[in-house]
Amino acid sequence: MASALSANLLNNIPMTLAFATALRAVPKEAVLPAALATAVGSNLGANLTPIGALAGIMWMTILTGKDFRITFKEFTKYGFLVTPLSLLFCLCVLALEFLAGI
Repeated sequence: MASALSANLLNNIPMTLAFATALRAVPKEAVLPAALATAVGSNLGANLTPIGALAGIMWMTILTGKDFRITFKEFTKYGFLVTPLSLLFCLCVLALEFLAGI
């Protein structure tokens, strides 16, 4: 969850690099689940706001060039409608995979 929110402060790629460095402090047996959770959070969390990923920024620029405007507020409204549920579902599946001993 922290990586999803952080992706909107740092952008998702720099956030992933920052979290990857932090993974050095994670116990060896938890590195893979933590790394996968970070990847899920950074990729899905980037959908919360248009600044969460370069793709969101580019998408808004392309739309503006085609005379279609979507505001930051509208993008964020839809992002917060879809992303938390998607994030919860993905992290639950990930947790179940590791609890089942993949």
